[in-house]
Amino acid sequence: MITNRYETGNNIIAEEEGYLKPLGPDPDAEGQFLNAQVQQGSYSYTSPEGQIITVNYVADEKGFHPTGDHLPTPPPVSPEVQKGLDLIFAGIRAQQEADEREARENPQGLRKREDRDPDYNGQYRQQ
Repeated sequence: MITNRYETGNNIIAEEEGYLKPLGPDPDAEGQFLNAQVQQGSYSYTSPEGQIITVNYVADEKGFHPTGDHLPTPPPVSPEVQKGLDLIFAGIRAQQEADEREARENPQGLRKREDRDPDYNGQYRQQ
């Protein structure tokens, strides 16, 4: 693990450490393993209003993830919207499972379905 800490002349204070995170075997290269570089740390500065702003962060294979009291947060998802999302995702999962089952039971039928294009209404039409 490598750690850096510094302070600039205009009172910005930063601290960061980094390491390699093992991700597992490389699917493209047999016998090789994948690693992700992870950086985590914080920096602080004084805003024009005189408030000390501190940002903590992690940067990894999934992106840059800052946190801080000054950062806006989204409002919570209402129960009604969450129920709708759950229904949509359940429908998607059910369709995927049905497609997989059809592919196992009737490979010819799957080929016929793949030969069709959806029209602008999402309905399939024969080519």
